[in-house]
Amino acid sequence: MSQSLKNTQMEVLQVYKYILFSTATRTTAPEIHLHFLTNDTCRVKVNWFSSVVQLGGGVKWPGKASVDKEGFIRLHLDKMKEGNWSVPFKQLLGNKNYSTEIPRTWKTTVIRRQQLNYDSCLLTIQHNEPVYNHIGTGRHITIHQKVKGLMRRYQYTPVPFLPLKSLNDPNPVPGNWFSTKNNIYLFVKSYPNGTLSKWLCEQDVGDEITVSNPQGTFDVSLLRNATEVYFFAGGTGLAPVLSLSVWLLQTTRDVSIKLFFFNREERDIVWKKEMNKMANDFKNFKVEYILSRPKSEKWSGRKGRINLDMLKDIVEPFHPNKPECNNRFFGICGQVTFTITLWRNLTTELGYPANKVYRFLGQ
Repeated sequence: MSQSLKNTQMEVLQVYKYILFSTATRTTAPEIHLHFLTNDTCRVKVNWFSSVVQLGGGVKWPGKASVDKEGFIRLHLDKMKEGNWSVPFKQLLGNKNYSTEIPRTWKTTVIRRQQLNYDSCLLTIQHNEPVYNHIGTGRHITIHQKVKGLMRRYQYTPVPFLPLKSLNDPNPVPGNWFSTKNNIYLFVKSYPNGTLSKWLCEQDVGDEITVSNPQGTFDVSLLRNATEVYFFAGGTGLAPVLSLSVWLLQTTRDVSIKLFFFNREERDIVWKKEMNKMANDFKNFKVEYILSRPKSEKWSGRKGRINLDMLKDIVEPFHPNKPECNNRFFGICGQVTFTITLWRNLTTELGYPANKVYRFLGQ
């Protein structure tokens, strides 16, 4: 039995064991929110549409949510008690007891902590409430936390599933664009002057962290016509570009991806083994590690900070009459100086159009 939610294209399909919400959002970056207020009543928001829906019976949490590259959504929820409901659902439109307004922040709990190297860790956090907020590829969340008496805020882009395979994660999420759990994976580096980053790296299983709803202006449609993609990442700036690399490898065939990962020394490189495996498994993905101060004399890769000469050695200047130049896309994420320097060199010195170069600066 299938019914439609009023004033929306969302379909609700009931079968004996589960209930399925589905809709075509017609966007590559849909906003999806599902929050269970009780085991049979949930707040649903898909892009501009929001409602409170009462189901014909209780469902189990967590559910399974998937979003494909065309923006088609499926929300799968197993019934607490198998059987056919005579009335699958009803909308509580205009009911003062159930607001459709979504909270801006949520409490989460650390359910796993892994040390990646001497100053970086991977935190797996999970919502304390039965809520699913879709974090689109390239989007971020903001940590809101009071540390040393002051409220601190910082943006983090969750890391994708692929590098976590070898880490034996019990509940993996296959890419930010397709989720089966409401877990969020955060790559955190403890910076010497970073009050919040130090605090986060000290958190362990059971500790509580406050996070925002998904945010960000990045839309994967920017990559629609790209055949060559260059990603430049410094430190934790790896998170969004790695997320995008995984998304491209899983959804697009005819694209060449080159990821340049900048660090101070060899011990700062995280997931080198996993990214090398990605390069081995996917012939259209290449990764290069660049160190500003390598400790080992055996280091044979590029050395130094990013500058115009190094950039010219990586990519040619823009030529409007060359199809390959028009089909290039650049993504940059790292500390502000790193990001701005690269952006200026690519747009001003090498002449690439600004809409071909995206800066991840928490916007």
